[in-house]
Amino acid sequence: FKAPEIIFKGTDGNECEAFIAAVRELAFERGLAHDRHWMLYFATARLRGKALRWHARLDSTIKEDWELFIQA
Repeated sequence: FKAPEIIFKGTDGNECEAFIAAVRELAFERGLAHDRHWMLYFATARLRGKALRWHARLDSTIKEDWELFIQA
């Protein structure tokens, strides 16, 4: 399993929307569209730079919930 180059650096809202859509699309392609835990863990593993620093400061309840994560 090789992860595609889906990376989020925290540049702006457009990048954020594209990132979330790419994660959802990949989940759909792999039959994981209803697996929010997979989407959350995949997405957080693909954070870089400013986005990774932002994630480090999030409350743990947000870090553990896909719906809260994509709203943050």
